[in-house]
Amino acid sequence: MREFDEAGSEFSALQALDPFRLELSDVHSNILYVTEDRGRLAALAQRCAAVDRFRPETCCVIGNYYSLRREHDKAAGYFRRAAQLDSACLAAWVLLGHELIELKNTAGAADAYRRAADIDARDYRAWYGLGKTYEMLNMPHYALRYYARAAALRPHDSRMWCALADCYDRAAQPDSAIACYRRALHASPESAAHAAARLARLYAAAGDRPRAAHCYRLLLAHAATDAADDVASACLFLASYELDRRNPRAARQYLSQVADAAPHRAEEASAMLRAMASSSN
Repeated sequence: MREFDEAGSEFSALQALDPFRLELSDVHSNILYVTEDRGRLAALAQRCAAVDRFRPETCCVIGNYYSLRREHDKAAGYFRRAAQLDSACLAAWVLLGHELIELKNTAGAADAYRRAADIDARDYRAWYGLGKTYEMLNMPHYALRYYARAAALRPHDSRMWCALADCYDRAAQPDSAIACYRRALHASPESAAHAAARLARLYAAAGDRPRAAHCYRLLLAHAATDAADDVASACLFLASYELDRRNPRAARQYLSQVADAAPHRAEEASAMLRAMASSSN
């Protein structure tokens, strides 16, 4: 996120030097969208519209503004207008695909992403979008092919490997899923918690408790505040694992974290503590 903030500052400085410049304003709006800076994105949209509302960059900026407001119909309309103004505008087709996914228009999204791939087959976003579209259509074999293209283009992006692994997991190919989740863990930190949680579950299902415990510890080190159930599952598993290793003190430490992470699962931890107490008597 720090890199996005720095890039946003650079774009703001460039805008101050040349307030009538529209080139790359769509990229600037992407940064403001990711950082959810609605105020600056609204100001950028107003400035671009005042300079030239019929430029594809302006339409992309306004589309991003409406997308951030979750007005996906309006956003899709502006991205479609950008594509009409310049049919070779890669960003317009990619962003249109994203909005049509939000609107559950999978046929339109697939067409938009294919247009983007025709413009630049080296842009991972088109292939990733196609993978997501076919995953929504419950066509995992097509999704796997497109996610694999995206991962090949972005080998250091954990999101690509997680998407590919999730698809393998749903297709009941655990060995391939494990290989991709392991790539995700070593690629970048953005999806480390997701990859660690899924790896732990797969290892546990295969009966490999030491590796599952290792992955659950990684999950606890990287988990975000919105991963309460994953954290609770990790603590409960690790408590059981430490009990098997005759380490009740460590087990109690893990169980003490369950109620804070996920109060609705506190009873599971309490039941394990009661069982520990009765077995020690």
